[in-house]
Amino acid sequence: MGDWFAGKGTPTLIKTGTVSDNSGVINTPSGGGSYYADLHSITTNNTPPLCEHEALVLDLTLDPGCSYDITLWSRIYDQPLVTGESSELTVYFTSGITNAVGATGPQSCLSAPMDAETHTINSFTWAQYSFNIPAEAGDDQLVIFATSTNSSINFRTLIDLVTVEVCESDLNPGFVANEVGVFTYQFNDLTSTTATNSAVEWCWDFGDGTYAYTQNPVHTFPDSQPYTVCLTIKDENGCTAKHCQGVVAQPLCDCLDDPLEINADQTWTSDQAVNHNLIIRTGRTLELDLMTLNMAPDCKIYVERGAKLEAIKSTLTTGCTQPGKYWSGIEVWGNGLVSHPPLSQITSSIYPYLPDHHGVVILANCDITKAHIGVLTDNLANNGHETYWQPYGTWGKHYGGIVYALKSNFTDNKRAAHIAAFPANLTGAPPNAPNISRFIDCVIDDPANVSTQGISVWGSQNVIFDNTNFLDIIGYSLSFDDATGRVYECEFKDFVYGIRIDNTAGHTTGFQTIIGDENDASKGNLFEFATLGASRPIGIWADNAVKLQVHNNQFNSTYNPIFIAGPSQYTVTQNTFDNFIWGNILQNTFDNLSEADYNCNHYDDLGLTRGVYVWGNNGNFLFEKETFNIPSGQDMLLANSGATLGEINGAQGGLGDPVLNLFSGTQHIISPAPQTNSFTYFHPGSNLTTAFPTLTFIPDNTGQNFVNIGYTLSFADYDDGCLELEGVGDRPREGECKTEECLDSLNNLLADKRSFIDGGDTGELVNALLQSPAVPDTYGALSGAAPYLSNEVLLTMLSVDMELSQKEAILLQNAPVSASVLSAAQSLITDDTYHALLDIRASEGYSAMEVLIAEISGLESKKAKAFNHIYSTAFIEGDWATAESLLIEEGSFSSMRKLVGLKLRMGEFDEADAYVQAMTTENDEESTIADLLALEVAYRSNPVDYSLSGGDEAYLQLLSQDTLSSTYTFSRALLRLITGAQFAPPVPPDSPIDGLVQQQPGWAVPQSHKSLEETISILPNPAQDIATAILPVNAEPDWRVELWSSTGAIIQSHDINSNQVDFNLEGLPAGFYVVRAINKVEPLQIQQSLIIQ
Repeated sequence: MGDWFAGKGTPTLIKTGTVSDNSGVINTPSGGGSYYADLHSITTNNTPPLCEHEALVLDLTLDPGCSYDITLWSRIYDQPLVTGESSELTVYFTSGITNAVGATGPQSCLSAPMDAETHTINSFTWAQYSFNIPAEAGDDQLVIFATSTNSSINFRTLIDLVTVEVCESDLNPGFVANEVGVFTYQFNDLTSTTATNSAVEWCWDFGDGTYAYTQNPVHTFPDSQPYTVCLTIKDENGCTAKHCQGVVAQPLCDCLDDPLEINADQTWTSDQAVNHNLIIRTGRTLELDLMTLNMAPDCKIYVERGAKLEAIKSTLTTGCTQPGKYWSGIEVWGNGLVSHPPLSQITSSIYPYLPDHHGVVILANCDITKAHIGVLTDNLANNGHETYWQPYGTWGKHYGGIVYALKSNFTDNKRAAHIAAFPANLTGAPPNAPNISRFIDCVIDDPANVSTQGISVWGSQNVIFDNTNFLDIIGYSLSFDDATGRVYECEFKDFVYGIRIDNTAGHTTGFQTIIGDENDASKGNLFEFATLGASRPIGIWADNAVKLQVHNNQFNSTYNPIFIAGPSQYTVTQNTFDNFIWGNILQNTFDNLSEADYNCNHYDDLGLTRGVYVWGNNGNFLFEKETFNIPSGQDMLLANSGATLGEINGAQGGLGDPVLNLFSGTQHIISPAPQTNSFTYFHPGSNLTTAFPTLTFIPDNTGQNFVNIGYTLSFADYDDGCLELEGVGDRPREGECKTEECLDSLNNLLADKRSFIDGGDTGELVNALLQSPAVPDTYGALSGAAPYLSNEVLLTMLSVDMELSQKEAILLQNAPVSASVLSAAQSLITDDTYHALLDIRASEGYSAMEVLIAEISGLESKKAKAFNHIYSTAFIEGDWATAESLLIEEGSFSSMRKLVGLKLRMGEFDEADAYVQAMTTENDEESTIADLLALEVAYRSNPVDYSLSGGDEAYLQLLSQDTLSSTYTFSRALLRLITGAQFAPPVPPDSPIDGLVQQQPGWAVPQSHKSLEETISILPNPAQDIATAILPVNAEPDWRVELWSSTGAIIQSHDINSNQVDFNLEGLPAGFYVVRAINKVEPLQIQQSLIIQ
């Protein structure tokens, strides 16, 4: 800042305290200015007028666009006052004025700019006058001049010039600029704050001659040239600070490198556009209130541990209008070693309050659109292990972020949400740690058909979905991978898969996946597809389900309402299935400790459909109080799955405990002997069937491989439950076994019962028959074990060289024998004995062996329930020692598999590996599962650096394609976990329904058209450059042959009119592929595996 000088004329300018004015006295006010001035002013009558007013000028450094406060003291000079006379004091900023001292000739009048300020001075007393003057580009001088209101008077105005002081603020101004339109930018103030000071005024100089004075302005530049934009702030103390930076046009669709950090609590109430990753730092909260946040594509919001994002009635989206552009959503971090808080601390905004707490995202009445993943608790990029940075050391320790979504809409996102593992498999992780993340009253919608999934849950326990609607989702609407949750009052409409559940061999938990509430019908869910047509929607698809509960749900127009495959525990009750094709499919769900109960469900379809399709070994499956209304179809069908015969629990009900089911039509339980294992069905007695003649309680077993046994009870002793038969009682069930003492008693009782079968050693009897059939001791051993000889022993006896009389005697001792034994014996025994066996079956109805098997089946079901209850309780309570002891004591292969899973859950990877290495396998299935467990342990122990070898991946792919096996579900789950591969559910083989073969939904073809038994030949296989697919010789023309990748993508497709086609494999990566041939005339297809090297 320089000194004052004369800008016009010869003003009297005296530095205070040096000289006096003409009167000899300096009459200065108390303001104590640096200068005292006397300005003369008179306007001549010349044309043009010549000004003789005097002006003072001060050189200054000014910030264009900013306004400055100027305070002066002034009065008019002591002399006779002309009536109406006053002085006009004018102040403004300018540039280019030189010192007028020494200038000659007349001087023109000063022309004040439009933004100058003028005050009238008409008092002889000193008074203070304030001016607020804006500075423009180039301004570097302050001008003061006075004019008189009477041009004839040489008027004098006295001024006390207070020194203009400028103080420097201790705040650090800063800003970011994001393009929101053509040459239009959103400027966001990032000025720091302190405990005692903050910015109160903002002055923006955009470098194009325009300015703004709001905190976060939007500005449109005239063109795309680079500009230097300056922000000057004024703080609470009146001090200023300035920050300038270049603004170069950045496309709205680009995410810039430098993150935007939230280092202090902020509330945004105006629309914002952000072209940076937005990081909410630990301990800070960003609140979005009634605003729209436009994120650039691929930019993400990070909510660190101990931080919170709370969005209320706001929209989070991307402002980029280019097609295929999505922002990366919200990623919230937690602390894998700390439990989640009570939900009340989230809803009351108390939590988080410590730096090591979980990060929290609250979305209330918000819209989240056009995101890769709307909100997630783990980055899925790079196989789930890449993130913007990793400040917590060991990978996984950031797991556990909390998402609370209320009345929010997730629309047109690639995926609405992803809830990752909590608790993670970490040593020291909280033992009993349900994830309190939840979605309540939300809508997950995909009208643009861009989604790949709705919401996915990985590894977390007990996530809740309540009254949330999933609409038009491609892929899985809701999925649980090695995870559990609760789903209440939700709607799934026009889906491909409503709910997907997938668990690896090493997954174990005490929590349940509950879909609908067993005790509250209002909490059921709706699964509905508008029209089936060619679509094949599946309501619930579960592979290797662990503790699955499905209750009180409505399934409308779903191709397959429920598909459960692989060793599973499930209870399905009180559901309604309307208009379906396959009904419920159960494939190889048997496990030694599995629970498999269907109860009080209703099946209603008028087409050629099936209520329940039992595919392969589902040995623990029990059904009771089911209502079938499928007059043209099959209520239940049992069929083999590869080499595995169709099988359900060996006894449905028991003596003294008949089961009540209502059947329809003429095909009740289809269980053909070549495809299934025999079982016993205990039905109610004639008093019930007589009282309700229009209802069918007894399944027709004509030609089927099961035995009907009736057991009459009084009406009060029947258990009709949900059937609510008039006058029939509802006998209470026996209390459940829930203690280890009770479990020990069940095990002892089971051992006693099993000791009766074949004298306690089936293998010994079979060996005796094979090696010494004619030895008296062999006959004596058989006779001693009667009447509890198994079918295996009886069939072996019929096949060896034993005296006919001895064979017949043994058969009679064990009569009535099963249908399979009777059929095998018919040609080997005398007619008299054969008819005697038939008569015994007709008169007695059941054998001692059948009753014993029923008792054992019932005890095994009770044992499984008791064991699972005790184990789950120990698991949830974090009593790892008890859980481990239970598994070791139980000792089965299934228990050892759970034990490996328990060690994985505890983060004890070395012990998990040791248990895998120590596993004893008795068959190929168990050997395969042990191999899969070894791979899973290796992956989970080091997921960041783990790399699946090509050989292991090919092995898993081969297993995953063998959909008739009992282990393909485990290999698929492991591939999904490690590689993200996706699979379609297998389609059960067709079988006759009243002379027709059901081939596709909604129509049938004559039974004479059979599926091809042959398969495709591929030469060579494995292949490198060219592979030739050869169809079976009896295949007619008009086929389409397709090459599919292991992830379900079609690589090539050829329409052919011959039996073969060549595939060009050049450029395709090595791996597993499938060649699929589809007949374009008839609904037939066949496929074969192909490995590309």
